[in-house]
Amino acid sequence: MCGYRDTDVALTSVNEPSVMRAQIASDKDLAMKIVKSSSATIRMPELGVSITPRTSAQGFITNVEGILDRIQGVLEGIIPSLSQKRRRQARSVLAKLKKAREGKLSFVVELKDPLGNSAIVGNDMTKIQKRRLSKRELERLREQLMTVRPSLHSIKT
Repeated sequence: MCGYRDTDVALTSVNEPSVMRAQIASDKDLAMKIVKSSSATIRMPELGVSITPRTSAQGFITNVEGILDRIQGVLEGIIPSLSQKRRRQARSVLAKLKKAREGKLSFVVELKDPLGNSAIVGNDMTKIQKRRLSKRELERLREQLMTVRPSLHSIKT
């Protein structure tokens, strides 16, 4: 068994471009649900992580811990092929991931979605904030995405 899996969340609507942020302060917060559309960018600044969509990006539904697992899996898979400097950086991120999982490192999960189809859901909604993407942020996202996702050119500001 090779472990290949294929999941996608396909939404047919376009909503208000938005940013959602959740404060993860304990191991209980790792259970917050993440609905990530194929157009969303995930950022965790305190962990040094940013995940931007590519041409074949897919949406998914998971929880915060599931995202940490995905990041760990990718890093562990590429560490052997990295330069010495990059290897140190990757190991530093892995150490932060471990602390975050244990509830010893508070961090923010941020979803920026130019199509507004992503969400963060948890039991304590006071830890989750949502706002509209500013025109500047939307332009920046559009520029990043245009190189790999030409169909997003029609996003309205």
